[in-house]
This record gives sequence, C-alpha cells and structure tokens, in this order.
Amino acid sequence: MLGNKETNTDWGKTNETPAPQRVETKLITSTNKSFYTTVAFALAATTILTVIGSFALAILGKEIPSALIALGSVSVGALASLFTNK
Repeated sequence: MLGNKETNTDWGKTNETPAPQRVETKLITSTNKSFYTTVAFALAATTILTVIGSFALAILGKEIPSALIALGSVSVGALASLFTNK
C-alpha cells in the first residue's frame, strides 16, 4: 500500500461556470403608473377613513378598537414609504 500512491491531476483547475449576470430592475413607478396611483389612492382612502372612524367613535363615546389604530398606522407608514422610495 505504501508504494501505490494516487495522483490527482485536477488540482488548480477552475470551475467553468459563468458568473451570474446583473439584472437591471426598475421601480414600479417608472413602469406602471396606474398601479402606483391606485395603491396611493387606496392607502390614502384607508388613512382618511380610519381617522374619520376614530373621530366618530370618540364623539359617540365608544372605545376605539386597537385594530383600527393599527390599520391607520400601517396605512400611514405604507403611504410614507411609497412616496419616499427612490
């Protein structure tokens, strides 16, 4: 066994797999304006309806559900990130 040595001739060879190509992406605002506008109006409507609903419940003396507060907060955050995305 000592005299039977295996030699590896593949040392130093590189993998011939090509490097991945960079894919150019475009923001939704530059490719589909109507979708962007629809989402912006839907988020704005959700925010406005949440504020109106909260005021109405407060005037009626009823407790404002935490889900309504969460919905308003999320819609405001999504609307802000929609306008600040560059």
